[in-house]
Amino acid sequence: MPSALQTFIPEVWLSQLWEDLETGLILSSPTVTNRRYEGSIQKHGDTVRIPHVLDTVQIGNSFDAYGEIGAADRAQLDSLTMRIDQVRTWHFEVDSLHQMRTQEGIDLMSELIRQSGRNLAESVDKHLAATIISAITGKDLNGTNAANSLHGSVKQIAAPTATNLYETIVEANVELDINNVPHEGRYIILGPREYANILKDERFIDNSRYGGDSVVINGQVGTILGLPVIVANTIGSHLDATLPTKKGVRNPHSAAKGIHLMVGHNMAVSYAGQFSELKPYEPEKKFTLAVKGRMYFGAKVMRPEALVIAGSVPTT
Repeated sequence: MPSALQTFIPEVWLSQLWEDLETGLILSSPTVTNRRYEGSIQKHGDTVRIPHVLDTVQIGNSFDAYGEIGAADRAQLDSLTMRIDQVRTWHFEVDSLHQMRTQEGIDLMSELIRQSGRNLAESVDKHLAATIISAITGKDLNGTNAANSLHGSVKQIAAPTATNLYETIVEANVELDINNVPHEGRYIILGPREYANILKDERFIDNSRYGGDSVVINGQVGTILGLPVIVANTIGSHLDATLPTKKGVRNPHSAAKGIHLMVGHNMAVSYAGQFSELKPYEPEKKFTLAVKGRMYFGAKVMRPEALVIAGSVPTT
């Protein structure tokens, strides 16, 4: 047998793919954002105008016999606007020869579709993070993004330490109480290290004495102060340092760097998006099948008073 054939070792491609470990996206989820205006958008550049009836009725406290009451008050309308100002595109192709030479069971087109959907979701999540961070400084990223362009600002309190995390959560929750934010619909989002610190606090190791269930229920995060707790690695103190690159591990994006925990209500941030176009086609000069698409969306902090951030986001 020729020496070349004696040293030949065939390659075996398994149909079970080795997939990257991917981060959980939470800032663009229905937990943090509301979609109540989504049905009103049609195309990129649309502006959704949300009316608000101003409180103009005055209550009098005196009236003399045969006297007259004050002039009649009238309804006055104000409005907030949310622009559909973001667009994302994707475009990929698969050559039939490439697919034919690939191990049976590995569908290249399906994998590219999965990656596109994943990367699209991450891009939206990054924009939501930037929108929230701008609101901490009173800037409206959905508008001019100038100082004080937002009607108020998202309050930021000091980043929690390993020993005062409980007090930080209480402080943030009290701020929502002061702002008349409904209790139902509130949430707490912690970074991984912040969650680890809360588990070390004896008030949460056994909080049954406070009338609640244990923090961990069947391996899942439970509640703190009656509010659901979510652990997300897209926020937290671990993002303050550069994460090392590891093969097969997709590091979380750092668009929310500086936010260590969030306590809020999903009325705070509105999101509206839609797929505008998704087209498969066959390129004229190639033997490939291609897919291209684009999506329009917009996000705006509507109720900055319904969100409190604990962290170290620069405010100047």
